[in-house]
Amino acid sequence: MISHDGVVLHALPGFWHPKDLAVELAFAKEMQQLWLREDISAEEKRQEFTTRQLAQVEASPLDTFARSGWQGFDRKNELKRLANGVERDTFVTDLYGDHVLNDAGDPVSKPINMLVHERLAARPFVPFESFDVREFADYGRRYYDNNKKVDGEGSTFMTPKRVAKAEQREANLQRAEQRREVRAQRAEQRRLAKERRRRGAVSRDDEPVVE
Repeated sequence: MISHDGVVLHALPGFWHPKDLAVELAFAKEMQQLWLREDISAEEKRQEFTTRQLAQVEASPLDTFARSGWQGFDRKNELKRLANGVERDTFVTDLYGDHVLNDAGDPVSKPINMLVHERLAARPFVPFESFDVREFADYGRRYYDNNKKVDGEGSTFMTPKRVAKAEQREANLQRAEQRREVRAQRAEQRRLAKERRRRGAVSRDDEPVVE
C-alpha cells in the first residue's frame, strides 16, 4: 500500500485471512493520514510510524495470532538457516537477545503478523523505489503456499514446477488453437477464391460470340 507520492505505508507478504486483511487495510489508511499531517516534522512522522507499527502487534486479537502461525516447511527452512549460522529475525528473543525455546528445545517462531510489523517498524515511510522488497518478504521457503486453511477455508496452491508445467500446457493449447484458426481462415480464403474463379468462368461462357 503506497501513498499518492510513492511512499510505502504498509506491506503484506503472503496470504492473509480476510478478517486480518480488513484490519491491516484500515491500519494502512491510518498511516496515510499520519503521512499527510502538516503539523509535525518528517522525523516525527517516522518515529510515530515505528511506534504505531509495534503497537499494532500488541493490539492484535488472539484470533489474528492464531491465524499467523507458520507452516511446517517454512519453519523447517528457517531452522535450517539458523543451524547454518544465518541469524534470523524470525525467532522470538528475550531481553538478552537469546532465543526463546519451546518444550522441544527449538527456537520459537514469531507469528507472521508480528514479524511483518516489526520489519515495517524498521522501514518508516520508505520511498517505494528504495523499499527492499526481497529482504522484507524473506521468510520461510522462497516459494511457499502460506495459505494455511483457517476456518475450513483456503486453497492448496501448486508448486512452482507444477505451475510452470500448467502454464506451458496452457501456452501450447493456445498456440494449437491459433494454428487451427489460421488453417480455418486459409481454407475459407481458398474456398472463396475457388468460388470467384468458378463464377468468372461461368460469366465468360455467357458472353455473346462476336462474328
